[in-house]
Amino acid sequence: MEAQNFLQIDNKESEHHIQKEFIAFIAKFGKTYSSKDAHQTKYEVFKQNYKKMQEHNDQQKGYELGINKFSDMTEEEFLSVFAKLKEDNDEIEHLKNRKYKLEARPHHFNTNSKNETQENPNVEIPKEIQIQPVNKDRYHCNHDEESHYFFNYNDYDYIDSLPKCKSADWIKKGMVGIPKDQSTCGSCWAHSALASIETLYAQENQIKEREQVPSFSEQQLVDCNFLPNLGCIGGRRQFAFNYTMTEGLTLAQYYPYKNRQGECQYNAQENKTYQIDAFKVYEKINNEDMEKLVCQGTVSISIRINDCIKSYKSGILHDNDGSCGCSKVKSGNHAVAIVGFGTDENAVGCKDYWIIKNSWGPKWGEDGFFRLCREDKQIENGTCNIRQEPMIAIRKNVPIQ
Repeated sequence: MEAQNFLQIDNKESEHHIQKEFIAFIAKFGKTYSSKDAHQTKYEVFKQNYKKMQEHNDQQKGYELGINKFSDMTEEEFLSVFAKLKEDNDEIEHLKNRKYKLEARPHHFNTNSKNETQENPNVEIPKEIQIQPVNKDRYHCNHDEESHYFFNYNDYDYIDSLPKCKSADWIKKGMVGIPKDQSTCGSCWAHSALASIETLYAQENQIKEREQVPSFSEQQLVDCNFLPNLGCIGGRRQFAFNYTMTEGLTLAQYYPYKNRQGECQYNAQENKTYQIDAFKVYEKINNEDMEKLVCQGTVSISIRINDCIKSYKSGILHDNDGSCGCSKVKSGNHAVAIVGFGTDENAVGCKDYWIIKNSWGPKWGEDGFFRLCREDKQIENGTCNIRQEPMIAIRKNVPIQ
């Protein structure tokens, strides 16, 4: 009887503690709910998430989970908003003929300014993506008018030409900006592509202070790269890269983020700031080749996100024991960017890591970044499928580092 009473008291104290945490969570993240029932429902979700986090942290796996702005969301709710990266295996097969030019689409596309994800979640996604082959004998970034726009698929000759480095950190070099917040718009594909291009710009212009790294406009890609991409409904990074080659980019200060898709407002003659010469796409590469790419700059990648990554707080996230579960499904559903790699000899669970820039704002994770395990040779495609499909932007004026 005494043990039972102690358990009841312990449960009451635990419930009271979680209620206090929920109140603090609401205040910190400015949460509001439409009714008492909605408030109670979200509290129950928060409580379950909180218990999962505590159970995980008690196991001391080497990375910590914690309360963040997603802590009142179920995994299903979270993925319905943030797992918006589009991947199409049939399209990938089309791209395997080493050199292509993607058809340039008209960038002045009229659409209403409402958030398509919220207003019409059942909107039909176009399946046919027209692709035009380019001369397959071209292997380098010739800057003549005829060959200006193209990309390379699985160009391992390029990787073989790159030097190795023991570690890389483009944040410390001052060439990576503050992580942005995509909010509820499924624009991770745009944030990932521009993260790579922003570092490229910093390299070309010898920028070494993070505050001076330009912030290019994701909203431009959301509005103007609609078809073949799908704005806030989701998109593919290769089409974002192709758009930046054909149309160029402007700065976010001229074309600010609105968290919804609207009509394209870009005028290349007035606002164009930067334009890439080419980009390269790889499929299922190994760690050594990925390291070579990261030694050169920021790499756009796709990963598999889930409840584990949703609640990430700090440390080196790994899935070597399968407990995170982000490596089970062999495809990506969220686009991010690798900005470095290194080793922490004092880490538990995994010592070698990738540094990842996310697009969930600077208050998530480690100041908007997170670390993923690099000791993952036994996992096909790497931890959370990190090696599934890396992409890099190219400028002829940026030499091999």
